[in-house]
Amino acid sequence: MAMNTWTSITRLFRGISRGPQASFLFMDETHSDEKLKPRISALTGLLVPIREYLELRAQFYTALHHYVVPESSHFAMPPEMHGKLLPGDTDQAKIANVAAVVDLVLSNRLKVYRVGYYITDGLQAAMPTDKWMVGTSWASLLHILEPVLARQLLIPVMDGFDLNMVKSFSSTVRWCNVMHAAGSGQMVSIKNSQQLISEVVYTSSEYSVFTQVVDIVAYLRKITDMKNDGWSLPPFKQRLLPWAQKLGRVMAAEDIIALTLDGVPQGPKHMSRQPTGKGPLVACRRIIPRNTPNS
Repeated sequence: MAMNTWTSITRLFRGISRGPQASFLFMDETHSDEKLKPRISALTGLLVPIREYLELRAQFYTALHHYVVPESSHFAMPPEMHGKLLPGDTDQAKIANVAAVVDLVLSNRLKVYRVGYYITDGLQAAMPTDKWMVGTSWASLLHILEPVLARQLLIPVMDGFDLNMVKSFSSTVRWCNVMHAAGSGQMVSIKNSQQLISEVVYTSSEYSVFTQVVDIVAYLRKITDMKNDGWSLPPFKQRLLPWAQKLGRVMAAEDIIALTLDGVPQGPKHMSRQPTGKGPLVACRRIIPRNTPNS
């Protein structure tokens, strides 16, 4: 039965490889530490071409071979790679596991897209239906991915299953597809959105290799956020910083934005954005009331 299942999966991927170019977009939502003010809420996406998926997955397990085969004639499930709880009995072992993930991303030149917003109390009061700007980050990420959508299909895969998140992510994609089906695709602000597979996949990172990979990538880029904003890094994160910075080579796009609330940037002034005339930033500014206190 297992062999038949594997054969079916192999045939599926071979069939896809002969069809239109397509990639998974594995995503992870992150928030910076509570002690940081203002905090950053970000959405990170990792593109994994379907044609390369099987080989990349094999590379992941090869990198964790010491967990998969801890001793001769014995195998085990490797621990989940998670930024908040890195596997390893020592700091050195934890860093080695992080390095293996970073090397996998860099050696295969996997592209990473990341967008986020500085979060303040005032902004959350003004945005009660999207306090962590997750829906806005998703819309912004899709705008950033417009050139990718012009070339290939994308299958979004999101870590976790929160009903509010599902409503935000899936309804956005569904609405785009309905507009195209109604012959009004020209009215959709996200160009080439018909290339999005409408069934967004939600998964537990424990069972998803590349959801774990994007989790580590997102965790490391949070460290670069702290560095860029002038925060003091704890000793362990100082040791991880070089690996976080190495990921800069594969950051196809990364934008952390300070929205303007009643004329006041909600974060570092140099990170503030002015309306561009299109996209989610303009819509966001339109619904922000005036005279809302800034945190």
